[in-house]
Amino acid sequence: MLRKISVSSIATILLVALLLVTILYYLILNLYPDLYPEYDIFFMIFGQFVGSIFLILFIIVAVAMIISIVRRVVKWF
Repeated sequence: MLRKISVSSIATILLVALLLVTILYYLILNLYPDLYPEYDIFFMIFGQFVGSIFLILFIIVAVAMIISIVRRVVKWF
């Protein structure tokens, strides 16, 4: 059987990953300023990718909430 992972654990892991990316970004920026333009494009694309995923998740949650509300209203009448 697979063990279930709690939402709190997943959130903590994602927070640590985001903090690591942020810390590494500023370390690269300050220690190797000549490499900054090359890595800036990487972080811009990475930010676009992560932002797109969050946007898709937000749209899915919004649609699910609207469907849930409509079902409750229809069931109530």
